[in-house]
Amino acid sequence: MPNELDFLRNFAATARRGGFSMPGFRLDGTNGEYHRIANKVAKMNGERWAARCPDAMSGWQRVERGRPPLYVIGRIADGYEPLPRAELGEDREDLWPHGKDPWAAASFLPFWNPETREVIVFHAANEGSKGAIANLIEAYVNNVAAHPEQTDFDPLIELGVDSYESKHGRRIYFPIFETIEWIERPAAIRRVGPPPVKMLELTATPPQPEFGTAAAPAKSTELRSFRADMDDELPF
Repeated sequence: MPNELDFLRNFAATARRGGFSMPGFRLDGTNGEYHRIANKVAKMNGERWAARCPDAMSGWQRVERGRPPLYVIGRIADGYEPLPRAELGEDREDLWPHGKDPWAAASFLPFWNPETREVIVFHAANEGSKGAIANLIEAYVNNVAAHPEQTDFDPLIELGVDSYESKHGRRIYFPIFETIEWIERPAAIRRVGPPPVKMLELTATPPQPEFGTAAAPAKSTELRSFRADMDDELPF
């Protein structure tokens, strides 16, 4: 069982290094606009960024409007395998907010700007965005296989968009990351790692029943993560 020191220690760790400690961006699937997570005004469409494929991450994210997100993710190149959904807790469908699973499988890919050296993380929680990341990773692996000396070369891409019409008649947008050229990654580019998340086993204490009433059922034990300190929104 965790004690007070465990809670305080975890708070100190996540307060210092919350989220990815750097900006994130995504594509809005409803209007086809790329934007930073904390700034929806400035569009990023057409900008050129280099993808740091060796630091791609995958796992789970829990995003709830008005609350900081939770991440349980790891670096793919390290052999990380996402936890089974059942181990995240909150698996009773009748208790899900708005009837939707609060946990979503997600992928994350760091990009860097060739001119400013800024690093930013692409968040992918829908199939189109996750597929775009997978395509870039495959291209990187194929390039290194063909040119072993280019391990430190990253694909320079332009943030493009394509779309299709859903069966309900809605226009759905998805990312297109077409490689323009392969460029060498400067040694000074900042590395990105998964947010530090310590899993704690928290047992809820059921309320005591009043005299003459049936005892309330004990709540199941869940594995819950401390929240990363990063403003986010519901994934599309």
